[in-house]
Amino acid sequence: PDFIEAWLLLADVYHYVGQTEAEIASYKKAIEINPAFFPQVYINLGESELHVGQYELATEHLKTARQMQVLASKLKRIDSLLVWANFGVEQMNKPVRFKPENMGKNLNSPLHEYWPSLTTDEQMLVFTVRIPTEALTLTGAQAHQEDFYFSRFIDDTWMPAIPLGKPINSNLNEGAGCISYDGKRFFFTSCNRPDGVGRCDLYISVNEANRWSIPNNMGVPVNSPFNDKQPSLGPDGKTLFFASNRSGSFGGMDIWYSVQTETGQWLAPINLGPEVNTCLDDESPFIHPDGKTLYFASKGHVGMGGFDLFLSRKREDGSWSKSENLGYPINSYLDETGLVINAKGTTAMYAAEKDNG
Repeated sequence: PDFIEAWLLLADVYHYVGQTEAEIASYKKAIEINPAFFPQVYINLGESELHVGQYELATEHLKTARQMQVLASKLKRIDSLLVWANFGVEQMNKPVRFKPENMGKNLNSPLHEYWPSLTTDEQMLVFTVRIPTEALTLTGAQAHQEDFYFSRFIDDTWMPAIPLGKPINSNLNEGAGCISYDGKRFFFTSCNRPDGVGRCDLYISVNEANRWSIPNNMGVPVNSPFNDKQPSLGPDGKTLFFASNRSGSFGGMDIWYSVQTETGQWLAPINLGPEVNTCLDDESPFIHPDGKTLYFASKGHVGMGGFDLFLSRKREDGSWSKSENLGYPINSYLDETGLVINAKGTTAMYAAEKDNG
């Protein structure tokens, strides 16, 4: 029970397998045995507490770490974590008005549902479902693939979701789609297709006589040898926002946009710049029907933890304003992504991990 090195090693094991509560308990046991044995434990403990939304405890332990002379070389890291911890405390003390409603069993299931896309008339919702397959991964875990499902809004009720079907769905991964405002074009992400430019590419399918066409790869320059995904089409029908980790990104996934010319050609994508993009992942773009307000998810901007939802507004000169966190409890220590808003601007839909899901 007093073997402190074993408790510290156990905390590392819990960290790698994602059991954060057990990781925290192991760190605390090590501190109980000898608070001065391994000063780094206070940084590790504070960071772990951030991951489960224990912002006040994280602040306390990170401040303890800051006072230790032996951790002087870690001050930059400690101060960075303290910014996040203080932000969490501040946001929880001034929650925004927000009462989310689960969209119910006709849309949600024990599987993962995410990346919603809504038609302008609000009569059809398309989203991604992560489906287990018969195959196993190299580590023996359950393998999955993604397909599109859709639901229609009839008599004030969302009908039970059904697969979008062929030719869009396949035995590969399809997800993160968006429907054009006229309902005629469907842009989406698919990975590992034989005609792919990179691992994940953007595709387009056209609705003709109520049938979706065979998807076409959007090609270069929209797609690249990197990952290009999560499209969002502007209200002009000619500006496509998407996430990519292509060359020229600030780090991880960045948000880019491409403009379609009068001849139908898509121009070389442009990075939205440092007010939106960070050195970590910035993705899940949704351009509001006003054509000026961009909602997106980020791990790089200061937030509650995981992916938080942010907004940035396009200025008159074409640049983007400093990103704003949508606040608590819209955001939490878990991941919030894939937010879309109806054309009237009155209702938002998004994917989130919540205890009552």
